[in-house]
Amino acid sequence: MKKLFSCILAIITVLLLTSNGNTLEIFSWDVETKSPSGTPTNGETLTTGNSPFTDVNTYGGVGTITYSSDHAYSGNFSIRIPYPGNEAGVELKVPAFSATGSLFVRKYEYYSSHWEDDWPLGLKIGRWFTTSNYTRCSSCPYVSEKWWNSGSCDGAAIEGTNYAIKDQDCKWSLDYTFGNDLNYIRPGHWYKVEIWMVMDSQANNVNACTDAICDGVMKMWIDDVLVYSSENFCWHRIPDGTTTDFNWESGWFGGNYSGSTCGNPSETLYRYIDDVYVSSTLDREVDPPDTTPPEFSSATIETNGTTLEVVFNEPVTNGVSYDISHWDIDCSSSGSDISISYESGVGTTTFITTISKTIMQGETCDIDFNGTANSVEDLSGNDLAAIVSGSITNNSAQGPSELSDITGIQIK
Repeated sequence: MKKLFSCILAIITVLLLTSNGNTLEIFSWDVETKSPSGTPTNGETLTTGNSPFTDVNTYGGVGTITYSSDHAYSGNFSIRIPYPGNEAGVELKVPAFSATGSLFVRKYEYYSSHWEDDWPLGLKIGRWFTTSNYTRCSSCPYVSEKWWNSGSCDGAAIEGTNYAIKDQDCKWSLDYTFGNDLNYIRPGHWYKVEIWMVMDSQANNVNACTDAICDGVMKMWIDDVLVYSSENFCWHRIPDGTTTDFNWESGWFGGNYSGSTCGNPSETLYRYIDDVYVSSTLDREVDPPDTTPPEFSSATIETNGTTLEVVFNEPVTNGVSYDISHWDIDCSSSGSDISISYESGVGTTTFITTISKTIMQGETCDIDFNGTANSVEDLSGNDLAAIVSGSITNNSAQGPSELSDITGIQIK
């Protein structure tokens, strides 16, 4: 009877925590204001003293964590984390909080160019503990959030999420598509990642991922898509008859690059985090869909005559059907349908490309784009419309101007 009463009381407690829309916020930060006050500057070092984190712990050569205006989900700033090598990592520790049987965590994650060439076998994105000192013990439930590369070391994409529940892994399949119309994690897109965890009311020595005999809850959303859901989750996983009562008490954002047999990345990779939030209630906010397509703003040929800068009105990326042949330029002397090659800029408002021939000063040029669906698109998957004879500013300083006259030549 005592055990039955304990189970009923725990269930009632969970219902009270998750009903009525009452928000019990634990931690919230949009990275727009330093702690205790002040506005960040681009490149400023993020430390324990100027951020709300109780500790900014780096290891493996990560070096400096900074406020960055390179990319931001909202406002002007996000947290930039460099990953120079295998097992490099950071722990952005949320101040320890009062024990709670339920925990909701939300953050936005962005990966810049070149991650597509160097995805590790695993990348932690957070860890949450049932201790107040951010550590694991032999019988304590905890969760590690990880992107998981289920493929080989070719680094093509992160293809799933791995939840390490103590020493067991829970994964989701590739049956979903996210805000970038892909079913795996790629650079150049802000991912909204949410988890909801409710402790079970009894102790069981079972498999947390497969044995549905408990009453705990584990749910995960990516870009508002529910990709993992269990309402019979076994968190305690300790022998029956114990009196230990575990609750969530601490955690951190961040994590390490785990290349394992794949080794080091070929260059320093940059990860961005924004709008972090922790609560003891399930107070999800579904983002309204972005249905506005990106627009071409301008194009400029640089003084070397071969670099072409293409600017858009919002950050764009290359979709699954992208091909560089969708672009070409036409110039008054150099000819029509001149090809270009991509150099950099995925996930930003500016693509840097190289023209296949040198454009001379004074030439009049325009740009064409005839991409199909899922070619160039914004970070929400909206396609760039076709461009026909878009204006190009020609700043080339190469060769004589085709508009100049040759006069005063004498032949003797």
